[in-house]
Amino acid sequence: MENQYYKNLAILKEIDSPLYPRLEIIGENKRYRLDQTVEGKYKIFDTQLNVFIYSNDENRASLEHFKQYREYLYLYLFGIADGELISRLLENAKHQQIIVIEPEIELIYIVLHLIDISDVMQSKRLVILQPEDLTFQRGIEIVINENVRFYAKVFYLHSVTEYYLEHYLESYRGALEIYLKSFEHVITAFGNNIQDAMLGLRHHVKNLYRMVEHPRYRDFIKHQNSKLAVVVSTGPSLAKQLPLLKEAAPYITIISVDASFPILVRSGIKPDIVVSMERDEPTAKFFQETTQEEQEGIIFLCASLQHQAVFDAIKGGTTLLAMRPLGVSLYFELQDYGYVGGGMSAANMAHEVAFHMGYEKCAFIGQDLAYGKDGTSHSKGHVYGEEQIKDGIDTADNNAHYETILIPAYGGDGMVESMIFWEVFLRFIEQTIEQSDGIMETINATEGGARIHGSTEMPFAEVLKLYALEVPKKEIHVDKISAKEHKKNLKKIKEKLTILLTEGVELQNKIDTSFLLITEACKVFENIGMDEAIEAMDTDTTIQMLDEISSIRETIMTNRVYRDFFASLAQSMLYQQELDLAEIKVRYVDNPRDNQIKAIQWILAHRYWLFTLSGIIHNSLEIIKTESPKEIFGK
Repeated sequence: MENQYYKNLAILKEIDSPLYPRLEIIGENKRYRLDQTVEGKYKIFDTQLNVFIYSNDENRASLEHFKQYREYLYLYLFGIADGELISRLLENAKHQQIIVIEPEIELIYIVLHLIDISDVMQSKRLVILQPEDLTFQRGIEIVINENVRFYAKVFYLHSVTEYYLEHYLESYRGALEIYLKSFEHVITAFGNNIQDAMLGLRHHVKNLYRMVEHPRYRDFIKHQNSKLAVVVSTGPSLAKQLPLLKEAAPYITIISVDASFPILVRSGIKPDIVVSMERDEPTAKFFQETTQEEQEGIIFLCASLQHQAVFDAIKGGTTLLAMRPLGVSLYFELQDYGYVGGGMSAANMAHEVAFHMGYEKCAFIGQDLAYGKDGTSHSKGHVYGEEQIKDGIDTADNNAHYETILIPAYGGDGMVESMIFWEVFLRFIEQTIEQSDGIMETINATEGGARIHGSTEMPFAEVLKLYALEVPKKEIHVDKISAKEHKKNLKKIKEKLTILLTEGVELQNKIDTSFLLITEACKVFENIGMDEAIEAMDTDTTIQMLDEISSIRETIMTNRVYRDFFASLAQSMLYQQELDLAEIKVRYVDNPRDNQIKAIQWILAHRYWLFTLSGIIHNSLEIIKTESPKEIFGK
């Protein structure tokens, strides 16, 4: 047992598991006792609660329960128990990953003595965590993989024995909440609006020449010019902070979101950096409200997927274009110009910028993420009005309606009214806080609005007293790139666009061929019910269609331009379909009729999937042809 334990322990050390230092200090099991049965197996007895981990027949019942999950690629378990169930589940090669949350380190210690799981831990096929390890960020890392997130609809957190639900219910609920919040966050982040994705692609391709003509993001982030970065958002509380901000402006780095920029200008405050990331033309109004003179000496950091009107409205200062970490940007391999803006708001982007610039302290003001006590949605002086969003209706976004929700208030003082998108922005801030833990402290100096978990809540006056410089800061200057560097980047862009146009057409033709073949075979299903459908398609045709689907999916998923470029565009449109396909794939069937129904549903679902994907690739190629900069192709 000891040799087995140290073999397991060595792997935990190798993979840098947080379990390793906790296990190292355990010399022996104290709370749990191992009783050997007449069959030579072990039963674990909890001496503190005076109960066995498993009741007499529970182990066998658990194995029977998991038969219906034998097709599942991913299993989520709460409790390691004696390890036998997990060992048996690992015998099924279809389970690509099993993640176990175990609240008691001593039970992990015992199981590592009982079974050799070193190989599966090393390959990450088995992941063991404790509840404190399953943070929001860790949850996102678990579910964001494309092969995992498609199975969100079939997610279930299994308690391996009644012992855990009886004695660790709150811990189980906490883990379940993290998982659900992580899935929700990832699904929201990938979006469901193909129009937005295509608009972003159109602007990004059009802006490629402009981007590489301007200074590089990599060079810009080296220019930290104070000890404290202050992100200025446009929430209802901003106005009360402006007098302090104006007084401290010479001694701190002010990173303003685009919507706050006109407000700061009218208050006589000059930000160091203004960030902007929205695709839509109305964003330009934040810059149209200011003069060229008022823009001088400011760094305008814009996302590469923004509208032409934004750049036309920025008349002074220094403009930089940076790419967001999306597939359509990553594909071009222009790392010096990215990547920032992984969140969904300019405030998320500003927060990331502060982190990238190396600030140890970053404070938010005006980051309410909630309605004010008077019902206002934005600060006084906001270009689109203090009541841009009233009763959930956004007057600046074609009267889009957002559900009002309640979230914890700043200072832990009850709840405040917010809306679903502000909550999404909040989650991205909390994600960045976790990612920057130990490197940058995020201070919420809003003094109102929503609570930002992981941030330090502190009055703005106190923040300035502690962290503002004693001498004035220097203005940020970023050098232009050399002509040689510019030429090299243009050459790379041209090569990448040419590959997309050539290989994209080839991929679309293959998809269309499979689509037509499957559509022809599916004609027998028109205007008939499932019972008739089972009889309508013979076994040979069914197998042929299933093989065709497997073949075209393999072709698509291994295709470099799909994987590196088109997949990120397709995800918003295909995500719901992938969720439905995953539900079909893992469905347990135990008779020929149900197996045939499953096959027919799989074939029919892929007919629409292929049709949708072909349309996305076709439209993307048309945009690339139309918007590719003439300076690059010499048009």
